[in-house]
Amino acid sequence: MDYNKNNSDFEFVAGEDLKAEFNRNENPKSKIQLIAKITNDSIITIYLKNNSKDSIEIWKQDGQLFLIQEAKNENGIWKPIEYWSYSWCGNSYSAKKIEGQKIIKTESPKYNGSFETEIRFKFLIDDDVFYTNPLNCNIDLTQFIIPEDFTKHGTYKKVIKVADKELAEKVLFLEPNASREFVKKHKEWVKMVTKKRLENKNNK
Repeated sequence: MDYNKNNSDFEFVAGEDLKAEFNRNENPKSKIQLIAKITNDSIITIYLKNNSKDSIEIWKQDGQLFLIQEAKNENGIWKPIEYWSYSWCGNSYSAKKIEGQKIIKTESPKYNGSFETEIRFKFLIDDDVFYTNPLNCNIDLTQFIIPEDFTKHGTYKKVIKVADKELAEKVLFLEPNASREFVKKHKEWVKMVTKKRLENKNNK
């Protein structure tokens, strides 16, 4: 398992064939529509369409969209094979406006291995999760294993400090509302620490 590395292109101009494909698969109930395609042996391209008539803002980190890749394990259950590596530098984050019906794209690594399965991409926006269509791919079974680097990640350590392993994994696996829950837990932790410091000061 590794962290996702994608390369977004907000200036992408969609061709008529791609627009028609989005129209054929349109879901009017979803504000975001995603289509994933295998570009070559090392790259998968994900196209994202603002399915509404109004413009929306999408946050990005160092030019990357908040995406991770999932795959079906040996029991046919969707599991993450990537995690998101959050930056703690405020300058890493910016919002990009996408006009109604606009299509952008991002490219993400395609993995290879001996295990035949389906993969999909999970996209987080405003605490909502959206999924691409599944693709038939080969991966390595070791990609389901959470690596040691995962628990050494700065975000994991910050969450563990105020919550638990379960929430830390939710944050790094882009679960909806996980970041909001972490912020709440952090505020409670700061309040508790401040209270204890005041009590210790008064007892001296």
